[in-house]
Amino acid sequence: KVKVEKFVSDAEKTELLGYVNDAIAELQASKTEINAETDLVKLKELVKGIYSEHKVYGVVGPKLMGLLSAYRLRFLTTKLGTTLDTLDLRLEENKDSLANYAQMKALLDSSKTELTSAKASIASAIEAFKAMSPSSVKTVTDKSYADGKQFLAKARTSINKIKENLNKIRSLIEKVKSSSSSSESSESEGTSSSRSGD
Repeated sequence: KVKVEKFVSDAEKTELLGYVNDAIAELQASKTEINAETDLVKLKELVKGIYSEHKVYGVVGPKLMGLLSAYRLRFLTTKLGTTLDTLDLRLEENKDSLANYAQMKALLDSSKTELTSAKASIASAIEAFKAMSPSSVKTVTDKSYADGKQFLAKARTSINKIKENLNKIRSLIEKVKSSSSSSESSESEGTSSSRSGD
């Protein structure tokens, strides 16, 4: 899943695969111990260790999926940042000819604020997920996971607001285009009429 992910950098993939390989190595070592153990009591303890020490299901898996989601969102915010910067340049270049420039600019500025908020939430989510450790007390790890999910939800809310603002800006641009086309059409008809009259 990590290897085929398109929206995660190579450095992030290397980091995530490091967690995966560490978990695999620990489980392989545990498997070797289990296969070699003949004492039933010790064997039960070793099997229990898969859940109590390595915590692949309770910690490693959720941690990886949380980080993967956070890195995807970080990639998206980078793309959105580029879009907002480009849009900002275009608006400034055409502000004198745009009747609804102030409205567009307000939506754009709001989007930039939301983007900053989303990036901060994603950074906090990554920090929370990285704090999850098989060796930590269960309540600490559970809190880190819950915090991480909450930060991601906050980031998604900000990203959705940015998308809404961009759709509103797009609608305003379409109105400008439509108004401009109507104007040109009227001028063209007026010219044709005067020529006919001549």
